[in-house]
Amino acid sequence: MAKRKTVTKQPSTSYRLQKGEPLPLGLKRIALEQVDRAIWQLTTPTNDVDNAVHDTRKCCKKTRAVLRLVRDEIGRDVYRRENALYRDAARALSDLRSSAVMAETLDALCERFADDLPAGAFATTRDGLMNKHRRALRAAVEEGKLLDAVAADLQAGRDRLAHLPLETEDFSTLRLGLRRVYRRGRRAMFTSQAEPTTANLHEWRKRVKYLRYQMRILNPLEPAIVGALATDLDTLSDLLGLDHDLSELSVVVQTTPKLTASKKEMRSLLALIDRFRPELQADAFALGGRIYEEKPRVFVDRFEGYWKDMVG
Repeated sequence: MAKRKTVTKQPSTSYRLQKGEPLPLGLKRIALEQVDRAIWQLTTPTNDVDNAVHDTRKCCKKTRAVLRLVRDEIGRDVYRRENALYRDAARALSDLRSSAVMAETLDALCERFADDLPAGAFATTRDGLMNKHRRALRAAVEEGKLLDAVAADLQAGRDRLAHLPLETEDFSTLRLGLRRVYRRGRRAMFTSQAEPTTANLHEWRKRVKYLRYQMRILNPLEPAIVGALATDLDTLSDLLGLDHDLSELSVVVQTTPKLTASKKEMRSLLALIDRFRPELQADAFALGGRIYEEKPRVFVDRFEGYWKDMVG
């Protein structure tokens, strides 16, 4: 494996505003902590590569959630430039993450239908998925030095992040960004209900995750209420995530027939996926309906009230 740099100890992170902390400083701190954690994950030789890839992608998404929260204050050009950096960094690692999660998805499917399956069901498929991932890992990390390249991109953009043009210290910094993320998530839910395609559901999940991360940032405003909402968003994201992974597994199995022991086994596996996905989607729509019940203006007005109560 290509040699990875030795970096200092794991950076500390606190993905939330602190009471009494100036808003511009707090938001920059939160974003910088995520970037530092991602760089540490990618450049520390003792870190497990799969965990490093997964955590780095989360750090990039969390950083993008901060940028979405303040996009109107930092301006369109700055937002687009910085958002593209963290989008592309996460995207560069997406194939590795997707291949890593396929065996986990198969395990989740087998657990759901454990009463219907014999012991060791789909063992050939699981072994094949694991081998496929190991080959992808070797190609990306050993030959392409992918982790070092992504870390270098993140490091290059770090100083710009530290100097984001944030000055306003009241809720107006957050209002438009929060409303936009909530509104787009709500619209994506309605679109998915009308047409529950894999693409529509995946788009909804992305919007859910941005709101989920923003709720963590804003947790100190009203910890019990905002924390409960963040937990519901975690659950919703997991439901939509597993649905998407099952869709990906279906594609992988159909495009790589050697992964299954026989055509009969392939048909059985695909049939179970087709049974499981509607269950996940039904649960997601039920929970999403509760999360996105308020109209965007009402939702944001409520959070502005929390803000005013906190700052006095």
